[in-house]
Amino acid sequence: MNSLAIRGSVHWVSNYEITEAAQPIAPIWGILRTLRSNQWLVLAQAAAEEKTEFFPFRKRELIERFGDAKPFSIASDVLHLREHGATAVKKRVWRTAWNEDEPVESSRMVLVDDQGSLLGIGVPRGQRQDQGVITSYLKSREEFSSDATSIEEIALTGFLRNEGPEDREEEPRGQKQDAEPPSLIVPVFYGTDRQRDPQSPPENIRFTNERASEETVSLGVCSVSIPKSHEIGKLERPPKWKIWARPRRNDHVMLLSTIELSEGEFREQLSASVVESAKRDVFIFVHGYNVSFADAALRTAQLATDLSFHGGPIMFSWPSKGKLADYLSDEGAIQWSRPHLKTFIEDVCKSSNANAVHLIAHSMGSRALVEVVQALSTSLLPAGSLKQLIFAAPDVDSGVFQQAAKALRGVCSRVTLYASDQDKALKTSRKMHGYARAGEAGAGLVVVAGVDTVDASLVDTDFLGHSGFATDVPLMQDVYYLVQHGHAPGQRFGLEERSGALGTYWCFKS
Repeated sequence: MNSLAIRGSVHWVSNYEITEAAQPIAPIWGILRTLRSNQWLVLAQAAAEEKTEFFPFRKRELIERFGDAKPFSIASDVLHLREHGATAVKKRVWRTAWNEDEPVESSRMVLVDDQGSLLGIGVPRGQRQDQGVITSYLKSREEFSSDATSIEEIALTGFLRNEGPEDREEEPRGQKQDAEPPSLIVPVFYGTDRQRDPQSPPENIRFTNERASEETVSLGVCSVSIPKSHEIGKLERPPKWKIWARPRRNDHVMLLSTIELSEGEFREQLSASVVESAKRDVFIFVHGYNVSFADAALRTAQLATDLSFHGGPIMFSWPSKGKLADYLSDEGAIQWSRPHLKTFIEDVCKSSNANAVHLIAHSMGSRALVEVVQALSTSLLPAGSLKQLIFAAPDVDSGVFQQAAKALRGVCSRVTLYASDQDKALKTSRKMHGYARAGEAGAGLVVVAGVDTVDASLVDTDFLGHSGFATDVPLMQDVYYLVQHGHAPGQRFGLEERSGALGTYWCFKS
C-alpha cells in the first residue's frame, strides 16, 4: 500500500463542484444556483503534460466577477485565470474503501499535486447531506491528525486500493467508461390554483388539471434537474414517438420533487433565494394553453438556466387541461384564474425583498396578465418593483391589447411584445374568434406607443407546441438582454429597426 504524505496545505474547504473553465458562463450560472453562498466552484482547465489546473472560487466571488458579462462569453477568458493563480493536479483517481471488507467499487477521488501532497478527498455520496445539491467534500488540513504521514491514517478515509492509473488494467481500445455526469438542480417556486391530487404523498405532491375547489392558491417549490449537456434553447426530453422511453437525469430535464409550503415558509425561502443573488430579482412565468403543472415547472427551470437567472424563478400555473382539444376549456380556466394571479403577483412584490420583478407570459397566459397588470395599483407595491413585462406570442385580441398598452407601460418599466407570422396556434385562434391576435405579425402586426414590438418571424420558431418562445436561441438571447440588463431594442444584439405605416418596430436580423 502506497503512502501519501500530507506536506502541503489543503487548498479548498467545504462543499464544492467541479466544472470545465472553457465553456460559456451561462451553464455555469446554473451550477452556481445549486451551491450555497459559502461553497466553492472549482474550474478545471487542461494544461501541459497531461495535468489539469484547478481554479477554486467562492460562489459569491464568481457572481461578482461575472457581473455584466455576456452569457456566451467563455468563463476562462472572463476570469483571466492565468492571473488568478492555479494549482496543477495530476489526473488520477485513487480508489478507496471504508473498510477492508468493502468492494473496490466504493471509490473516491483524491487530489494530489506534483509533489504528492494531499489537496482533498471526495466523500462518498451516501455519506453526504443534500445529495442532489453537492458533489463532493474536501477536508481541511485542520481536520487531519497532526502526525498523520499517510492517507490511510486520516480519519474516515479508509484504505487505498489500486492506487493510481498505473496500477489499473487498461481498458480495451475503443471502449470508453460510461460515467454519468451530474445534473444541475434548479429550484422553481410556484403558485397554482390547480386542485391537488389527494393520492400524492406530502414529500412529492402532484396537481391535477382541475380547478382548486375552494379557489385557493397553493404555494411551494419544485426541484428540477437540468443535464450538464443542456443546450441553450432546448428542453431535453425523450422523443414522443418513443412511448416506452423514460427520462434520464444525465440526458433530460426532469421534475424531481414538488414540495408544498405554507405562506410563511414560501415567503422565507423565496426571500432567502433573492437576497443571496447579486441583483435581487425574480421573474414570474405564466404559461400558455395545453400545459400541465409538470411541463410548466420544466419550462420555468429551462428559462432560468438559459437566462443565467440566479434570483428567484417563479411560475404561476393555472388549471390548463393540458390537451390540444381543450382550447375552449382553457379559455374559461384562464379567466377564472385572474384574481388569483393578481393576488399572487402583489404578494411576491411585497414580500420577496426583490429589487426587480419581471413578468413573462406566453400565449393564452397573456390574457390574464394583460388584465391583471392593468388592475395592479402601483401605490400598493414597492416603488419601481415591476420592471420587464414580456408577452411571447400573446393569444389576446389585438384591439384589446392596443387598448391596454398605455396602462401597461404606466405600471412596468418596459413592455415587450414578440410576434410571429409563423405561429399556427395563433392563426387557429384568429379563425375561431374572428379577430386578429396580438401575437401575430404580418399586415396585422401590433405597433403601439409604449410597447417594443419585435417581429420574430425570421427566427426558426413554431409556437404551436408552446415551445417556440423558449426553444429559439436568438430569441432567448434577446430576452436575456431584456431581463439581465433592461436594454432597449436598439442596444440588443441581433435586432434591426424597421418602420411601417403604424410606426417603428424591430425584427431579428436575417
